[in-house]
Amino acid sequence: MVLLEVGQATYQKIRNGEISDSELVELTTKLVGFDHHIYQANKKVAELNSRGADSNSIICPSCQTPNSVDAKFCGGCGAKVEVATKVELSGEETCVKCEEAIPSGANFCPCCGTKAIG
Repeated sequence: MVLLEVGQATYQKIRNGEISDSELVELTTKLVGFDHHIYQANKKVAELNSRGADSNSIICPSCQTPNSVDAKFCGGCGAKVEVATKVELSGEETCVKCEEAIPSGANFCPCCGTKAIG
């Protein structure tokens, strides 16, 4: 458990630019790809949820059953359901690691957590 916590803390410091060891950065490159896939999936869930029958329901990403917005688990399949937050993307800045758009005024990439340059 301690090793996992050390790894998570190290990864966070690499994403924030606090550690620049080339060997560690290379090892975490795949994690940035996973972060990007997770971010894109969450955006897709938010898009699908916004297409629900009404604004008082969210669609389960597992079985497509409509659920109330306060539901924590799907009534159809029991999967955890969450309302993904929308991110305003008015800025033109692009993340140097995952190439996702970074909202203006943001300090970190909403996708991979890398510190914004601007």
